[in-house]
Amino acid sequence: MSVRYLLGAIVSIPLIPIIYVQGKLIKKRIPDLPEAEGPTGYEKVNGSKEISVLMIGESTVAGVGVKTHQEGFPGTFARNLSNQKGLSVDWLVHGKSGYTMKQVRKELLPQSPEKQFDLIIVGTGGNDTFKLNNPISWKREIRLFIEDCKKKYPDTPIAFNCMPPVKEFAAFTRPLKFVMGNLIEILGEELGHVANEYDGVFYNHKIIKLKDWSANGKYTNTDFFSDGVHPSQLTYQLLGEDMASFIDRENILNLN
Repeated sequence: MSVRYLLGAIVSIPLIPIIYVQGKLIKKRIPDLPEAEGPTGYEKVNGSKEISVLMIGESTVAGVGVKTHQEGFPGTFARNLSNQKGLSVDWLVHGKSGYTMKQVRKELLPQSPEKQFDLIIVGTGGNDTFKLNNPISWKREIRLFIEDCKKKYPDTPIAFNCMPPVKEFAAFTRPLKFVMGNLIEILGEELGHVANEYDGVFYNHKIIKLKDWSANGKYTNTDFFSDGVHPSQLTYQLLGEDMASFIDRENILNLN
């Protein structure tokens, strides 16, 4: 277990009663938003090679905060990847709000289609952070997910999206941002270490800073959230653009 995690845990002990109460109050205030509609889509480029993409994970994959996946992360990701690579992109979303990495592995992955995909995008980390799961159990679940995924889809590259920007959550208090924001960065570091252990597994390790997306003051922090926690349409689209650029930049797709 990392020294940073141990030190953070010690410093956070006096804050536990505070974050427990604040967390309960925030949960009551946040509206129960539905998951996005339309879990499949297709970006067509005439005469081009076609690829199939599976997107699996928690609420950011499930599209909580937007009405349809087409206007959220999947649609934006597919359009940008299609434009950058000159590809037709057939995409499928398999996400569930509130799921931890363990639940994604045990409940979503076994239900995913028995077909060949050219790319798997994984969105996770938020719920493991909210449940204060420690880095050891997190790394174990990441490894198990990767290994189960490779058994089911042996030749498919797996790309983990960047972690949610918990330190920036508009609905969170300073104690919550401190404890959970530091924890999610630690989980992100551990995810990067685990991804490096496997061939064909990648992690977009970018730490999101909303000031970099503010367009010189055009947007405020609240513009990036649908409810203070989940992304807004704007954020989903920025995330989709960023992840498509990551896939292109790292040459993750095998197009032979």
